[in-house]
Amino acid sequence: MGVTVTCRVEAEPAGTGGALHLALPDLAPEFLLLNGDSLFDIDFANFATPPLPPGIDGRLALRAMPVADRYGMVQLEQGRIVGFQPRTPGGGPGLINGGVYRLRRDVVALSSSFPCSLEADIFPKLATAGRLEGRVFDGYFLDIGIPDDFARAQADFAPGGQAVNWKSKKE
Repeated sequence: MGVTVTCRVEAEPAGTGGALHLALPDLAPEFLLLNGDSLFDIDFANFATPPLPPGIDGRLALRAMPVADRYGMVQLEQGRIVGFQPRTPGGGPGLINGGVYRLRRDVVALSSSFPCSLEADIFPKLATAGRLEGRVFDGYFLDIGIPDDFARAQADFAPGGQAVNWKSKKE
C-alpha cells in the first residue's frame, strides 16, 4: 500500500519528546503524529492542509468535552493556543488535546533532556511563544489509555456501536 513502518525501541522510557528523537532520522520537515491510545475522528484533509504558516511550529487537533477533568485543558484564542491548564478534579467543560498533531521537525530539538514530554515540556513553551495553532473537531473521541475506556471502545466499534454509527447520527 506504499507505507513503510519502522519500529524503534527505547532503551529506557524517554517520554513522547524522547521518542521523537529516536524517529528524527525518518521525520519529514513537517509530519503528522498521532497518539496510539486515542481514537479521534477528525477531518484529516482540513487538519493537514494547508502547510503550517511561517512562525507556527505545530497544529493540534482539539476536542470540546462536556467534562474535561480527566484531561488538561487547552486555552485557544483566535486559532492560536495560548496556554494549557493541568487536570482539575471536578472541572467542567473545556477544550482538550486530542492527540493528533502536525509538527515541524525542528520541534524535536526542543527536547534535549530525557525523559521529555511533548505535552508538558514542549507544547507549553511553543504556546507561550505564540507558535501553536489549534483546530477544534467534534468527531468521535475516546482516550483508550485506561481499561474501562478500552472496554468501551470494544463495544463502540462492534456492529451497531456508537462509533460505527457516529457519522450517521451527525448527518
